[in-house]
Amino acid sequence: MDNESEHGVLIQVPRKTFRMMRVCLYILVKSFLR
Repeated sequence: MDNESEHGVLIQVPRKTFRMMRVCLYILVKSFLR
């Protein structure tokens, strides 16, 4: 895969999905730090 295509996919990701990913990462970090 080319870097350009990957960047394009990242840019096309909706904000809601990005938000959900951030929330998931936050939960994972929280549980990991317990």
